Amino acid sequence: PLDAGLADQLGYDPETRGLLVLNVDPLSPLATEGREYDVLEAVARQPVSTVSDLESALEATDAVDSLILRVRRNSGTTTRPHLI
Repeated sequence: PLDAGLADQLGYDPETRGLLVLNVDPLSPLATEGREYDVLEAVARQPVSTVSDLESALEATDAVDSLILRVRRNSGTTTRPHLI
């Protein structure tokens, strides 16, 4: 999880919450879009700020073929949806 101190250190607004991306699998659907130190803020329109939140959001969408992820990148102030 991203906390205020780490957010500030990485150039995010200290109020930013979500899960910090530390690695992107080169074979994953986000391989061309995801970057190290992006912040995953929502999965299937459900906010995520803990691994438990992420697991719950993924379990709730178990039967779907695609998901919308909301991702924040520290080079901008807006989030960007990704369909995977």
